[in-house]
Amino acid sequence: MKVTTDIRKGDLIRLNVSALPRMRSTYITFLILACLTFGILAWTKGLPEDSHRLWIHLTSSVIGGVTGLLFGFVFNVISVLLLSSVKNGVLGEHTYTLTPEGIHESTTNNEGLIRWGGVVSVRSMGSCLMVQIGACLYHIMPRRSFESSQAFDDFAAQAKAYWQQAQAE
Repeated sequence: MKVTTDIRKGDLIRLNVSALPRMRSTYITFLILACLTFGILAWTKGLPEDSHRLWIHLTSSVIGGVTGLLFGFVFNVISVLLLSSVKNGVLGEHTYTLTPEGIHESTTNNEGLIRWGGVVSVRSMGSCLMVQIGACLYHIMPRRSFESSQAFDDFAAQAKAYWQQAQAE
């Protein structure tokens, strides 16, 4: 099976927006930031002595965690957008071919094979098929790149089947 897609900056933004709430690291980061905020408040203001002050500390900690996550997200998206280009092979036309051996990627600047055993995960997320090949590295295939919704579903099912077979071995 084969698909050719044109990866745009909007695809990268959608990837980040759809992946953020689904990643376990988001919640771990939030918890760490909230605990750090609580620790700083306890250090500077002292431990809360009544339920009202405890409520203020906890609310401030949640706000600190959310603010930190939003800042990190914005920084990440800006970095990705600034560092992504057609020249480095992130943006532009990509051709993906699924074989039992792995997923072949071809762009104007690079060509490669990622064996299924080296793929971290394969999942449909929103309007994209995402093949995770590293901690923060993904191949994305937007639904718009396929002739039909059925063609997208068939491609995704085949990718998942190859990947699951490699995991079982």
